[in-house]
Amino acid sequence: MGSSPDPAEAGKASAGVNTVELIGLSIGSAVGGLLLNLGAPSMLASARYLLFGLAATALVGVLVALRASAGSGKPAGDAVE
Repeated sequence: MGSSPDPAEAGKASAGVNTVELIGLSIGSAVGGLLLNLGAPSMLASARYLLFGLAATALVGVLVALRASAGSGKPAGDAVE
């Protein structure tokens, strides 16, 4: 990751990363709770819903990231300078 020489811009970027992380964690927890409740009262069904539901969510995320980085001409993760 690149860093910004401007302290104000670096502070905004840091706050943005933290905010996105918190939103992602809350959405992931909510989806996990929903998937567990879908399989109730069977623990096995709940575990299967959670496993395959979160795996499908991760797969969608990977596909979106690959598609977003495909048009840039640079591999994902390169620092912008």
